[in-house]
Amino acid sequence: MRAWLTPKVSASSAWVTPVPAALYPANQRTACLADVVPAASRGLGFAVLQLLTTGGGAFGSLVVGVASDRFGSLLAGMYILVPPMIVGGLLTLRARTSFERDAREVMREAAGG
Repeated sequence: MRAWLTPKVSASSAWVTPVPAALYPANQRTACLADVVPAASRGLGFAVLQLLTTGGGAFGSLVVGVASDRFGSLLAGMYILVPPMIVGGLLTLRARTSFERDAREVMREAAGG
């Protein structure tokens, strides 16, 4: 496997999908969090990020499974994920507006001012 590929294993299947590391969302979320959370709160920030990521991964598979059983189609079960993905995308776009300002504030605090 090439160095730029990161294996991504889904809990709901036995498939292993090679995903370019630059596109792997967990790396980006972690880096962004480190940039905008002050050092004194960074541990709590990473804990909350891990809790939400793990919870979403665990319950997302359950929701898709229950919905696909109820509707009789895995495709219909996957459509259940579209609204949360849209909400997450909109929240991410909104967070982009303050990212640079928050990062500058954290750097200013770290510099002692």
